Amino acid sequence: MPSLEAQIKDINYYHRIRPSIEFKLGFRGTNNHELKSGEISVFVGGEDGDLSMLTEETKFLNSSLSTSNSQTERFRVDVTERDIERIEDLRGGGDLILKIKGKFHTYDKRNDRFNTQSVTIDDRIPRSDWADVLTEFGYGDVQVIELYFPDTPAREHFEKAWEHVEDADEQFARGNWNDTLTSCRKAIEVIDNLERAEDVDELIGEQKWDRVGRIKGGMSSYFSLGPHSSEGIGHEPIKRRDAQASLLMTKAMVNYVADAIRERE
Repeated sequence: MPSLEAQIKDINYYHRIRPSIEFKLGFRGTNNHELKSGEISVFVGGEDGDLSMLTEETKFLNSSLSTSNSQTERFRVDVTERDIERIEDLRGGGDLILKIKGKFHTYDKRNDRFNTQSVTIDDRIPRSDWADVLTEFGYGDVQVIELYFPDTPAREHFEKAWEHVEDADEQFARGNWNDTLTSCRKAIEVIDNLERAEDVDELIGEQKWDRVGRIKGGMSSYFSLGPHSSEGIGHEPIKRRDAQASLLMTKAMVNYVADAIRERE
């Protein structure tokens, strides 16, 4: 017969000195056990089932919790940038899964016996709600890149390319890794079309541009995995690191070509 019930009563997010998640857990006894102390562990992960422990804390509860009384315990988990990166890797662009596990020491007065009682609480934070939490935490708040829009026929190409880069940034912030790659590919396609508006090979150097072209071709091929990563056998899912690398490479390529045109002017 279980001697303890527990549920999540509230979750709050704070960005004070560092981001933190605060939980309120309600406990209620189910028979005449005295609840002493216990350990609470918080695990996070994604829908694929991989979980990682964020924290483990020891809690002391009031004695003689029974069916007629309850207790609310509050505890806070401070998360570092590394923790958030790990959460994002595990979340994989989907909902965030929370699992709280508790193991408590109880004393059965009727039988003069000590027991150990385990409880597990599962919860889910929709990815749209978690995107708001990331914003509250200031995740990815500052990204600075200098980009020059030349006053030439190429200007409209750079403006269009940068629209795709900004969309890739937004998709990345929301954890949409596949869509991040797709937007990066569209930005590179615009840079490919620059050759019709500017003599890019003359600005950069014919041999250099030939090699850059090979890099762009490889990037476009890699970015095309985005919409196809979940299709068929042999396609590996796109992860956060794939999206982040794609975004950085795209920004570097757009800025590289823009800087060459700026140098000519």
